[in-house]
Amino acid sequence: MHDFSNLYNILLEASDAREKIDVIKDYLSDAAPADAAWAIYLLSGKRPRRVMSGKRLASIAMETTGTPLWLFEECYNAVGDMVETATLLLPEDTPASAVPLHVWMEDWLLAEMAEKERQQSIVEAWRELNTIQRYIFNKLLTGGFRSGITKRTLVRAIAEFSSVDTTLITHRLEGEWLPTPAFYEALIASEQVGEDVSRPYPFVEIQVIETRDVQDEFGDVTQWQVEWTWGGIRVQVVKREGQVFVWTHGEVLVTRQYPEILGLAATLPDSIVLEGDLLPWKDGQLMPLDNLQKRVNRKNVSKKLMAEVPLVFVACDVLEVNGEDVRHQPLAWRREQLIKLVQTADSNGFHLSETIEISHWDDVHAARITCRERLAEGLVIKHKASAYSSDHWWKWKAEPYKINGVLMSAQRGEGDQANLYREYTFGVWDDNSLVPIAKTDTGLSDSDIREIDRFVRQKTMERFGPVRTVAPALVFEIGFDGLRRSKRHKSGIAVESPRVTGWRLDLRPADADTLDTVRALLPDKHNQEIL
Repeated sequence: MHDFSNLYNILLEASDAREKIDVIKDYLSDAAPADAAWAIYLLSGKRPRRVMSGKRLASIAMETTGTPLWLFEECYNAVGDMVETATLLLPEDTPASAVPLHVWMEDWLLAEMAEKERQQSIVEAWRELNTIQRYIFNKLLTGGFRSGITKRTLVRAIAEFSSVDTTLITHRLEGEWLPTPAFYEALIASEQVGEDVSRPYPFVEIQVIETRDVQDEFGDVTQWQVEWTWGGIRVQVVKREGQVFVWTHGEVLVTRQYPEILGLAATLPDSIVLEGDLLPWKDGQLMPLDNLQKRVNRKNVSKKLMAEVPLVFVACDVLEVNGEDVRHQPLAWRREQLIKLVQTADSNGFHLSETIEISHWDDVHAARITCRERLAEGLVIKHKASAYSSDHWWKWKAEPYKINGVLMSAQRGEGDQANLYREYTFGVWDDNSLVPIAKTDTGLSDSDIREIDRFVRQKTMERFGPVRTVAPALVFEIGFDGLRRSKRHKSGIAVESPRVTGWRLDLRPADADTLDTVRALLPDKHNQEIL
Protein backbone atom coordinates (compact mmCIF):
# COMPACT_ATOMS: atom_id res chain seq x y z
CA MET A 1 0.00 0.00 0.00
CA HIS A 2 2.92 2.33 0.71
CA ASP A 3 4.24 2.18 -2.87
CA PHE A 4 0.77 2.46 -4.42
CA SER A 5 -0.19 5.47 -2.30
CA ASN A 6 3.06 7.16 -3.32
CA LEU A 7 2.28 6.37 -6.96
CA TYR A 8 -1.23 7.78 -6.61
CA ASN A 9 0.03 10.94 -4.91
CA ILE A 10 2.64 11.58 -7.62
CA LEU A 11 0.11 10.94 -10.39
CA LEU A 12 -2.19 13.58 -8.90
CA GLU A 13 0.62 16.13 -8.97
CA ALA A 14 2.20 15.12 -12.30
CA SER A 15 1.91 17.84 -14.93
CA ASP A 16 2.03 15.83 -18.16
CA ALA A 17 1.52 12.37 -19.61
CA ARG A 18 5.24 11.67 -19.99
CA GLU A 19 5.83 12.15 -16.27
CA LYS A 20 2.88 9.89 -15.43
CA ILE A 21 4.14 7.16 -17.76
CA ASP A 22 7.59 7.20 -16.17
CA VAL A 23 6.14 7.05 -12.65
CA ILE A 24 3.96 4.04 -13.52
CA LYS A 25 6.93 2.27 -15.14
CA ASP A 26 9.01 2.85 -12.00
CA TYR A 27 6.23 1.39 -9.87
CA LEU A 28 5.85 -1.72 -12.06
CA SER A 29 9.58 -2.35 -12.03
CA ASP A 30 9.53 -2.86 -8.24
CA ALA A 31 6.01 -4.18 -7.62
CA ALA A 32 5.20 -7.81 -6.95
CA PRO A 33 2.85 -9.28 -9.59
CA ALA A 34 -0.04 -9.45 -7.11
CA ASP A 35 0.30 -5.74 -6.31
CA ALA A 36 0.93 -4.74 -9.93
CA ALA A 37 -2.26 -6.53 -11.02
CA TRP A 38 -4.36 -4.61 -8.50
CA ALA A 39 -2.65 -1.30 -9.33
CA ILE A 40 -3.41 -1.73 -13.04
CA TYR A 41 -6.98 -2.76 -12.20
CA LEU A 42 -7.55 0.43 -10.23
CA LEU A 43 -5.66 2.76 -12.57
CA SER A 44 -7.60 1.42 -15.58
CA GLY A 45 -10.85 2.70 -14.11
CA LYS A 46 -12.17 -0.62 -12.86
CA ARG A 47 -13.51 -0.63 -9.33
CA PRO A 48 -14.34 -3.40 -6.87
CA ARG A 49 -17.88 -3.55 -5.50
CA ARG A 50 -18.87 -0.73 -3.16
CA VAL A 51 -18.71 -1.80 0.47
CA MET A 52 -20.70 1.08 1.97
CA SER A 53 -22.11 4.51 1.23
CA GLY A 54 -20.25 7.75 1.86
CA LYS A 55 -22.84 8.69 4.50
CA ARG A 56 -22.21 5.49 6.43
CA LEU A 57 -18.44 6.02 6.27
CA ALA A 58 -18.88 9.61 7.50
CA SER A 59 -21.04 8.33 10.36
CA ILE A 60 -18.26 5.94 11.46
CA ALA A 61 -15.69 8.75 11.26
CA MET A 62 -17.88 11.06 13.38
CA GLU A 63 -18.45 8.32 15.95
CA THR A 64 -14.73 7.47 16.07
CA THR A 65 -13.58 11.07 16.48
CA GLY A 66 -16.50 12.38 18.54
CA THR A 67 -17.36 14.98 15.90
CA PRO A 68 -20.91 16.40 16.15
CA LEU A 69 -23.08 16.38 13.04
CA TRP A 70 -23.28 20.16 12.77
CA LEU A 71 -19.49 20.46 12.73
CA PHE A 72 -19.17 17.72 10.11
CA GLU A 73 -21.73 19.49 7.92
CA GLU A 74 -19.82 22.77 8.18
CA CYS A 75 -16.59 20.99 7.24
CA TYR A 76 -18.34 19.20 4.39
CA ASN A 77 -19.66 22.51 3.06
CA ALA A 78 -16.09 23.81 2.96
CA VAL A 79 -14.47 20.66 1.52
CA GLY A 80 -17.24 19.62 -0.89
CA ASP A 81 -16.51 15.87 -0.73
CA MET A 82 -17.99 13.66 1.99
CA VAL A 83 -15.29 10.97 1.92
CA GLU A 84 -12.48 13.53 1.93
CA THR A 85 -14.16 15.33 4.84
CA ALA A 86 -14.39 12.07 6.80
CA THR A 87 -10.71 11.36 6.07
CA LEU A 88 -9.57 14.79 7.25
CA LEU A 89 -11.45 14.36 10.54
CA LEU A 90 -9.22 11.45 11.54
CA PRO A 91 -6.18 11.96 13.82
CA GLU A 92 -2.82 13.17 12.54
CA ASP A 93 -0.64 11.01 10.33
CA THR A 94 0.58 7.65 11.47
CA PRO A 95 3.54 6.02 9.70
CA ALA A 96 2.66 4.67 6.27
CA SER A 97 1.52 1.06 6.20
CA ALA A 98 3.92 -1.37 4.55
CA VAL A 99 1.21 -4.02 4.10
CA PRO A 100 1.06 -4.90 0.35
CA LEU A 101 -1.74 -3.48 -1.77
CA HIS A 102 -3.19 -6.88 -2.65
CA VAL A 103 -3.52 -7.77 1.04
CA TRP A 104 -5.47 -4.59 1.73
CA MET A 105 -7.72 -5.28 -1.24
CA GLU A 106 -8.38 -8.97 -0.69
CA ASP A 107 -8.20 -9.38 3.10
CA TRP A 108 -9.67 -6.04 4.18
CA LEU A 109 -11.70 -4.35 1.49
CA LEU A 110 -13.28 -7.35 -0.22
CA ALA A 111 -13.50 -9.78 2.70
CA GLU A 112 -17.03 -10.77 3.69
CA MET A 113 -17.84 -9.40 7.15
CA ALA A 114 -20.83 -8.75 9.37
CA GLU A 115 -21.75 -5.07 9.85
CA LYS A 116 -20.22 -4.75 13.33
CA GLU A 117 -17.05 -6.57 12.27
CA ARG A 118 -16.80 -4.35 9.17
CA GLN A 119 -16.95 -1.19 11.27
CA GLN A 120 -14.25 -2.48 13.61
CA SER A 121 -12.01 -3.41 10.68
CA ILE A 122 -12.36 0.06 9.20
CA VAL A 123 -11.37 1.75 12.44
CA GLU A 124 -8.41 -0.62 12.76
CA ALA A 125 -7.39 0.12 9.17
CA TRP A 126 -7.43 3.86 9.87
CA ARG A 127 -4.98 3.31 12.72
CA GLU A 128 -2.63 1.48 10.34
CA LEU A 129 -2.72 3.99 7.47
CA ASN A 130 -1.42 7.50 6.94
CA THR A 131 -3.64 10.26 5.53
CA ILE A 132 -3.22 9.61 1.80
CA GLN A 133 -3.58 5.86 2.36
CA ARG A 134 -6.76 6.44 4.37
CA TYR A 135 -8.14 8.59 1.58
CA ILE A 136 -7.50 5.86 -1.00
CA PHE A 137 -8.90 3.21 1.34
CA ASN A 138 -12.05 5.26 2.02
CA LYS A 139 -12.62 6.01 -1.67
CA LEU A 140 -12.31 2.30 -2.47
CA LEU A 141 -14.76 1.44 0.32
CA THR A 142 -17.37 3.82 -1.07
CA GLY A 143 -16.79 3.09 -4.76
CA GLY A 144 -15.54 6.58 -5.53
CA PHE A 145 -11.88 5.94 -6.33
CA ARG A 146 -10.58 7.76 -9.42
CA SER A 147 -7.01 7.47 -10.65
CA GLY A 148 -6.87 10.75 -12.55
CA ILE A 149 -5.11 9.23 -15.57
CA THR A 150 -6.44 8.16 -18.94
CA LYS A 151 -6.47 4.57 -20.04
CA ARG A 152 -4.27 5.56 -22.97
CA THR A 153 -1.57 6.80 -20.59
CA LEU A 154 -1.74 3.58 -18.59
CA VAL A 155 -1.48 1.47 -21.76
CA ARG A 156 1.57 3.40 -22.94
CA ALA A 157 3.26 2.93 -19.57
CA ILE A 158 2.64 -0.84 -19.53
CA ALA A 159 3.69 -1.16 -23.18
CA GLU A 160 6.97 0.67 -22.61
CA PHE A 161 7.69 -1.28 -19.44
CA SER A 162 6.99 -4.68 -21.05
CA SER A 163 8.17 -3.90 -24.61
CA VAL A 164 4.81 -5.17 -25.88
CA ASP A 165 2.92 -3.30 -28.59
CA THR A 166 0.32 -0.83 -27.27
CA THR A 167 -2.47 -2.35 -29.38
CA LEU A 168 -1.88 -5.76 -27.82
CA ILE A 169 -1.79 -4.31 -24.30
CA THR A 170 -5.01 -2.43 -24.98
CA HIS A 171 -6.61 -5.59 -26.35
CA ARG A 172 -5.59 -7.62 -23.31
CA LEU A 173 -7.07 -5.01 -20.96
CA GLU A 174 -10.47 -5.11 -22.67
CA GLY A 175 -13.37 -7.09 -21.31
CA GLU A 176 -13.68 -8.80 -17.96
CA TRP A 177 -10.58 -9.89 -16.09
CA LEU A 178 -9.48 -10.46 -12.50
CA PRO A 179 -6.46 -8.72 -10.94
CA THR A 180 -4.39 -11.82 -10.31
CA PRO A 181 -0.65 -12.45 -10.66
CA ALA A 182 -1.45 -14.82 -13.54
CA PHE A 183 -3.33 -12.10 -15.40
CA TYR A 184 -0.50 -9.62 -14.87
CA GLU A 185 2.10 -12.06 -16.19
CA ALA A 186 -0.07 -12.73 -19.27
CA LEU A 187 -0.60 -9.00 -19.76
CA ILE A 188 3.11 -8.25 -20.08
CA ALA A 189 4.05 -11.49 -21.84
CA SER A 190 5.89 -10.96 -25.12
CA GLU A 191 3.87 -13.63 -26.92
CA GLN A 192 0.12 -14.08 -27.18
CA VAL A 193 -0.10 -17.17 -25.02
CA GLY A 194 -3.60 -18.35 -24.18
CA GLU A 195 -5.35 -15.20 -25.41
CA ASP A 196 -9.02 -15.19 -24.48
CA VAL A 197 -11.05 -15.98 -27.60
CA SER A 198 -13.94 -13.88 -26.29
CA ARG A 199 -12.02 -10.64 -25.90
CA PRO A 200 -13.21 -7.67 -27.98
CA TYR A 201 -11.09 -4.92 -29.49
CA PRO A 202 -10.85 -1.53 -27.77
CA PHE A 203 -13.76 0.66 -28.85
CA VAL A 204 -12.79 3.85 -30.65
CA GLU A 205 -13.96 7.02 -28.92
CA ILE A 206 -15.49 9.24 -31.58
CA GLN A 207 -14.74 12.95 -31.28
CA VAL A 208 -17.63 15.39 -31.10
CA ILE A 209 -17.64 18.52 -33.26
CA GLU A 210 -19.59 21.70 -32.56
CA THR A 211 -18.69 23.60 -35.73
CA ARG A 212 -21.15 24.62 -38.43
CA ASP A 213 -18.36 25.20 -40.96
CA VAL A 214 -17.87 21.54 -41.88
CA GLN A 215 -16.80 22.43 -45.40
CA ASP A 216 -13.88 24.54 -44.12
CA GLU A 217 -13.12 21.94 -41.46
CA PHE A 218 -13.08 18.81 -43.66
CA GLY A 219 -12.51 19.93 -47.26
CA ASP A 220 -13.48 17.65 -50.15
CA VAL A 221 -16.81 16.03 -49.26
CA THR A 222 -16.18 13.04 -51.57
CA GLN A 223 -13.41 11.85 -49.25
CA TRP A 224 -15.83 11.35 -46.38
CA GLN A 225 -18.44 8.76 -45.45
CA VAL A 226 -21.46 10.06 -43.54
CA GLU A 227 -23.72 7.76 -41.50
CA TRP A 228 -26.60 8.18 -39.09
CA THR A 229 -25.81 7.53 -35.45
CA TRP A 230 -28.80 6.21 -33.56
CA GLY A 231 -27.67 6.29 -29.96
CA GLY A 232 -28.42 2.60 -29.49
CA ILE A 233 -26.38 0.11 -27.51
CA ARG A 234 -22.92 0.08 -29.05
CA VAL A 235 -21.56 -3.46 -29.14
CA GLN A 236 -19.00 -5.76 -30.69
CA VAL A 237 -20.11 -9.21 -31.83
CA VAL A 238 -17.16 -11.60 -31.54
CA LYS A 239 -17.25 -15.03 -33.19
CA ARG A 240 -14.20 -17.22 -32.69
CA GLU A 241 -13.76 -21.00 -32.49
CA GLY A 242 -17.48 -21.43 -33.08
CA GLN A 243 -18.42 -19.36 -30.03
CA VAL A 244 -20.26 -16.03 -30.02
CA PHE A 245 -19.75 -13.19 -27.54
CA VAL A 246 -21.50 -9.82 -27.35
CA TRP A 247 -19.69 -6.98 -25.58
CA THR A 248 -21.04 -3.51 -24.85
CA HIS A 249 -18.98 -0.34 -25.08
CA GLY A 250 -18.80 -0.37 -21.28
CA GLU A 251 -16.93 -3.72 -21.37
CA VAL A 252 -19.97 -5.68 -20.17
CA LEU A 253 -20.46 -9.18 -21.57
CA VAL A 254 -24.18 -9.40 -22.41
CA THR A 255 -24.34 -12.49 -24.62
CA ARG A 256 -26.96 -14.20 -22.47
CA GLN A 257 -29.28 -11.19 -22.57
CA TYR A 258 -29.48 -11.35 -26.37
CA PRO A 259 -30.22 -14.88 -27.56
CA GLU A 260 -31.45 -13.45 -30.88
CA ILE A 261 -27.91 -12.19 -31.59
CA LEU A 262 -26.59 -15.72 -31.09
CA GLY A 263 -28.96 -16.94 -33.79
CA LEU A 264 -27.90 -14.11 -36.05
CA ALA A 265 -24.20 -14.81 -35.58
CA ALA A 266 -24.70 -18.46 -36.53
CA THR A 267 -24.97 -17.29 -40.15
CA LEU A 268 -21.60 -15.51 -40.02
CA PRO A 269 -18.23 -17.07 -40.86
CA ASP A 270 -15.94 -17.91 -37.95
CA SER A 271 -13.04 -15.74 -36.73
CA ILE A 272 -14.81 -12.43 -37.22
CA VAL A 273 -15.49 -9.33 -35.12
CA LEU A 274 -18.17 -6.79 -36.04
CA GLU A 275 -19.06 -3.50 -34.44
CA GLY A 276 -22.47 -1.88 -34.52
CA ASP A 277 -25.57 -0.94 -32.55
CA LEU A 278 -28.32 -2.99 -30.98
CA LEU A 279 -31.55 -1.17 -31.81
CA PRO A 280 -35.21 -1.84 -31.03
CA TRP A 281 -36.91 -2.57 -34.32
CA LYS A 282 -40.54 -3.34 -35.03
CA ASP A 283 -42.53 -3.52 -38.25
CA GLY A 284 -39.57 -2.31 -40.27
CA GLN A 285 -38.86 0.84 -38.29
CA LEU A 286 -36.76 2.07 -35.41
CA MET A 287 -38.51 2.17 -32.04
CA PRO A 288 -37.83 4.57 -29.11
CA LEU A 289 -34.61 3.80 -27.27
CA ASP A 290 -35.56 4.96 -23.76
CA ASN A 291 -36.30 1.75 -21.90
CA LEU A 292 -33.65 -0.25 -23.74
CA GLN A 293 -30.72 2.06 -22.98
CA LYS A 294 -31.75 2.64 -19.37
CA ARG A 295 -32.06 -1.05 -18.62
CA VAL A 296 -28.75 -1.94 -20.24
CA ASN A 297 -26.96 0.78 -18.26
CA ARG A 298 -28.19 -1.05 -15.17
CA LYS A 299 -26.93 -4.35 -16.57
CA ASN A 300 -30.41 -5.76 -15.96
CA VAL A 301 -32.21 -6.39 -19.22
CA SER A 302 -35.48 -8.17 -18.48
CA LYS A 303 -36.86 -10.93 -20.69
CA LYS A 304 -40.20 -9.11 -20.67
CA LEU A 305 -38.63 -5.97 -22.10
CA MET A 306 -36.79 -7.93 -24.78
CA ALA A 307 -40.05 -9.62 -25.76
CA GLU A 308 -41.76 -6.24 -26.05
CA VAL A 309 -38.92 -4.62 -27.99
CA PRO A 310 -37.43 -6.89 -30.68
CA LEU A 311 -33.79 -6.12 -31.39
CA VAL A 312 -31.70 -5.98 -34.51
CA PHE A 313 -27.97 -5.59 -34.96
CA VAL A 314 -26.99 -2.70 -37.23
CA ALA A 315 -23.38 -3.31 -38.26
CA CYS A 316 -21.18 -0.31 -39.01
CA ASP A 317 -17.66 -1.80 -39.14
CA VAL A 318 -15.66 -5.02 -39.32
CA LEU A 319 -12.54 -5.31 -37.13
CA GLU A 320 -11.44 -8.87 -37.75
CA VAL A 321 -11.79 -11.11 -40.82
CA ASN A 322 -10.63 -14.74 -40.97
CA GLY A 323 -8.88 -14.26 -37.64
CA GLU A 324 -6.85 -11.29 -38.93
CA ASP A 325 -6.97 -7.88 -37.30
CA VAL A 326 -8.07 -5.53 -40.12
CA ARG A 327 -8.44 -2.32 -38.13
CA HIS A 328 -5.47 -0.83 -40.00
CA GLN A 329 -7.19 -1.24 -43.37
CA PRO A 330 -8.88 1.85 -44.91
CA LEU A 331 -12.52 2.42 -44.01
CA ALA A 332 -13.55 2.03 -47.66
CA TRP A 333 -11.98 -1.47 -47.77
CA ARG A 334 -13.62 -2.49 -44.48
CA ARG A 335 -16.96 -1.19 -45.73
CA GLU A 336 -16.74 -3.44 -48.78
CA GLN A 337 -16.07 -6.45 -46.56
CA LEU A 338 -18.99 -5.50 -44.32
CA ILE A 339 -21.39 -5.23 -47.25
CA LYS A 340 -20.44 -8.73 -48.40
CA LEU A 341 -20.99 -10.13 -44.92
CA VAL A 342 -24.42 -8.55 -44.58
CA GLN A 343 -25.46 -9.75 -48.03
CA THR A 344 -24.50 -13.34 -47.27
CA ALA A 345 -25.92 -13.42 -43.72
CA ASP A 346 -29.18 -15.36 -43.59
CA SER A 347 -30.96 -13.31 -40.95
CA ASN A 348 -33.63 -10.60 -40.79
CA GLY A 349 -32.01 -9.24 -37.66
CA PHE A 350 -28.79 -8.24 -39.42
CA HIS A 351 -28.75 -4.76 -40.96
CA LEU A 352 -26.06 -2.61 -42.55
CA SER A 353 -25.60 0.91 -41.22
CA GLU A 354 -27.04 3.39 -43.67
CA THR A 355 -24.70 5.83 -45.36
CA ILE A 356 -26.01 9.13 -46.70
CA GLU A 357 -25.67 10.02 -50.37
CA ILE A 358 -23.78 13.31 -50.50
CA SER A 359 -22.25 15.42 -53.24
CA HIS A 360 -21.90 18.67 -51.30
CA TRP A 361 -21.64 19.67 -47.64
CA ASP A 362 -25.10 21.23 -47.98
CA ASP A 363 -26.39 17.64 -48.22
CA VAL A 364 -24.82 16.90 -44.84
CA HIS A 365 -26.45 19.98 -43.29
CA ALA A 366 -29.79 18.94 -44.76
CA ALA A 367 -29.46 15.42 -43.35
CA ARG A 368 -28.65 16.78 -39.91
CA ILE A 369 -31.88 18.77 -39.87
CA THR A 370 -33.88 15.54 -40.22
CA CYS A 371 -32.15 13.71 -37.34
CA ARG A 372 -34.94 14.29 -34.83
CA GLU A 373 -37.71 12.97 -37.07
CA ARG A 374 -35.61 9.89 -37.84
CA LEU A 375 -34.96 9.32 -34.10
CA ALA A 376 -31.26 9.65 -34.91
CA GLU A 377 -28.81 11.08 -32.38
CA GLY A 378 -26.84 12.81 -35.14
CA LEU A 379 -24.31 12.06 -37.87
CA VAL A 380 -20.93 10.33 -37.87
CA ILE A 381 -18.42 11.65 -40.40
CA LYS A 382 -15.54 9.28 -41.22
CA HIS A 383 -12.66 9.70 -43.66
CA LYS A 384 -12.76 6.92 -46.26
CA ALA A 385 -9.01 6.32 -45.99
CA SER A 386 -9.02 6.13 -42.18
CA ALA A 387 -8.09 3.14 -40.08
CA TYR A 388 -10.31 2.15 -37.14
CA SER A 389 -9.20 5.21 -35.22
CA SER A 390 -10.61 8.35 -33.63
CA ASP A 391 -8.17 10.55 -35.56
CA HIS A 392 -10.48 11.03 -38.55
CA TRP A 393 -13.90 10.16 -37.10
CA TRP A 394 -16.31 12.82 -35.91
CA LYS A 395 -19.78 12.85 -34.40
CA TRP A 396 -21.98 15.79 -35.32
CA LYS A 397 -24.93 15.70 -32.96
CA ALA A 398 -28.39 16.93 -33.87
CA GLU A 399 -29.22 20.47 -32.79
CA PRO A 400 -29.95 20.35 -29.05
CA TYR A 401 -33.37 20.96 -27.61
CA LYS A 402 -33.46 24.32 -25.82
CA ILE A 403 -35.63 25.71 -23.05
CA ASN A 404 -35.45 28.70 -20.71
CA GLY A 405 -35.25 27.74 -17.03
CA VAL A 406 -35.03 29.60 -13.73
CA LEU A 407 -32.13 29.04 -11.31
CA MET A 408 -33.65 27.30 -8.26
CA SER A 409 -30.64 26.17 -6.21
CA ALA A 410 -26.88 25.77 -6.26
CA GLN A 411 -24.20 23.82 -4.48
CA ARG A 412 -20.46 24.02 -4.29
CA GLY A 413 -18.20 22.20 -6.69
CA GLU A 414 -15.55 19.69 -5.72
CA GLY A 415 -11.77 19.85 -5.43
CA ASP A 416 -10.35 23.15 -6.65
CA GLN A 417 -13.88 24.51 -7.19
CA ALA A 418 -15.16 23.73 -3.68
CA ASN A 419 -15.23 27.43 -2.74
CA LEU A 420 -17.67 28.37 -5.53
CA TYR A 421 -21.35 27.62 -5.99
CA ARG A 422 -21.18 26.19 -9.51
CA GLU A 423 -23.53 23.20 -9.68
CA TYR A 424 -27.01 24.42 -10.53
CA THR A 425 -30.59 23.17 -10.58
CA PHE A 426 -32.96 24.86 -13.02
CA GLY A 427 -36.73 24.75 -13.06
CA VAL A 428 -39.72 25.52 -15.28
CA TRP A 429 -43.16 26.70 -14.28
CA ASP A 430 -45.99 24.31 -13.44
CA ASP A 431 -48.90 26.65 -12.69
CA ASN A 432 -47.38 29.06 -10.16
CA SER A 433 -44.61 26.78 -8.89
CA LEU A 434 -41.16 25.97 -10.20
CA VAL A 435 -40.44 22.30 -10.89
CA PRO A 436 -36.80 21.14 -11.29
CA ILE A 437 -36.06 20.07 -14.86
CA ALA A 438 -32.25 19.96 -15.16
CA LYS A 439 -29.10 19.91 -13.04
CA THR A 440 -25.74 20.80 -14.54
CA ASP A 441 -22.34 22.39 -13.94
CA THR A 442 -21.52 22.75 -17.64
CA GLY A 443 -21.59 25.64 -20.08
CA LEU A 444 -20.80 28.80 -18.13
CA SER A 445 -17.61 30.84 -18.18
CA ASP A 446 -15.52 31.35 -15.05
CA SER A 447 -16.61 34.98 -14.84
CA ASP A 448 -20.29 33.98 -15.05
CA ILE A 449 -19.78 31.37 -12.34
CA ARG A 450 -18.20 33.93 -10.01
CA GLU A 451 -21.08 36.35 -10.60
CA ILE A 452 -23.67 33.63 -9.93
CA ASP A 453 -21.75 32.62 -6.81
CA ARG A 454 -22.13 36.15 -5.44
CA PHE A 455 -25.84 36.09 -6.23
CA VAL A 456 -26.31 32.74 -4.47
CA ARG A 457 -24.58 33.95 -1.32
CA GLN A 458 -26.65 37.16 -1.23
CA LYS A 459 -30.03 35.66 -2.15
CA THR A 460 -30.00 32.35 -0.26
CA MET A 461 -33.47 31.42 0.99
CA GLU A 462 -32.79 28.02 2.62
CA ARG A 463 -29.90 25.65 3.18
CA PHE A 464 -30.01 21.88 2.87
CA GLY A 465 -26.53 20.58 3.64
CA PRO A 466 -24.30 21.81 0.77
CA VAL A 467 -27.31 23.06 -1.24
CA ARG A 468 -28.70 26.60 -1.15
CA THR A 469 -32.06 27.52 -2.62
CA VAL A 470 -32.38 31.01 -4.06
CA ALA A 471 -35.11 33.45 -4.94
CA PRO A 472 -36.32 33.05 -8.56
CA ALA A 473 -34.50 35.83 -10.38
CA LEU A 474 -32.04 34.47 -12.98
CA VAL A 475 -33.07 32.85 -16.27
CA PHE A 476 -30.81 30.66 -18.40
CA GLU A 477 -31.12 28.87 -21.72
CA ILE A 478 -30.63 25.14 -21.15
CA GLY A 479 -29.65 22.83 -23.99
CA PHE A 480 -30.03 19.03 -23.93
CA ASP A 481 -29.76 16.16 -26.40
CA GLY A 482 -32.90 14.21 -25.60
CA LEU A 483 -35.76 13.78 -23.16
CA ARG A 484 -37.99 11.00 -21.98
CA ARG A 485 -40.71 10.33 -19.46
CA SER A 486 -39.52 9.27 -16.02
CA LYS A 487 -41.23 8.29 -12.78
CA ARG A 488 -38.03 9.11 -10.93
CA HIS A 489 -38.17 12.85 -11.59
CA LYS A 490 -40.61 15.29 -10.00
CA SER A 491 -41.27 16.86 -13.39
CA GLY A 492 -42.02 13.43 -14.88
CA ILE A 493 -39.31 14.08 -17.48
CA ALA A 494 -35.60 13.22 -17.63
CA VAL A 495 -33.35 15.27 -19.90
CA GLU A 496 -30.13 13.97 -21.44
CA SER A 497 -26.79 15.82 -21.19
CA PRO A 498 -28.11 19.18 -19.95
CA ARG A 499 -25.82 22.21 -20.18
CA VAL A 500 -26.18 25.98 -20.02
CA THR A 501 -26.16 27.46 -23.51
CA GLY A 502 -26.86 31.08 -22.58
CA TRP A 503 -27.65 33.53 -19.77
CA ARG A 504 -30.96 35.17 -20.66
CA LEU A 505 -30.51 38.60 -19.12
CA ASP A 506 -33.32 39.80 -21.40
CA LEU A 507 -35.92 37.59 -19.70
CA ARG A 508 -37.73 37.87 -16.39
CA PRO A 509 -38.40 34.71 -14.34
CA ALA A 510 -42.06 34.86 -15.38
CA ASP A 511 -40.93 34.61 -19.01
CA ALA A 512 -39.27 31.20 -18.49
CA ASP A 513 -40.79 28.09 -20.06
CA THR A 514 -43.48 25.92 -18.56
CA LEU A 515 -43.64 22.20 -17.94
CA ASP A 516 -46.24 21.96 -20.71
CA THR A 517 -43.70 23.49 -23.10
CA VAL A 518 -41.19 20.77 -22.22
CA ARG A 519 -43.82 18.03 -22.49
CA ALA A 520 -44.62 19.24 -25.99
CA LEU A 521 -41.05 18.35 -27.02
CA LEU A 522 -41.75 14.68 -26.28
CA PRO A 523 -42.55 12.94 -29.58
CA ASP A 524 -45.51 10.56 -29.47
CA LYS A 525 -43.07 7.68 -29.93
CA HIS A 526 -41.44 8.57 -26.61
CA ASN A 527 -44.53 7.92 -24.50
CA GLN A 528 -42.97 4.85 -22.88
CA GLU A 529 -42.14 5.36 -19.25
CA ILE A 530 -38.80 4.48 -17.70
CA LEU A 531 -39.42 1.99 -14.91
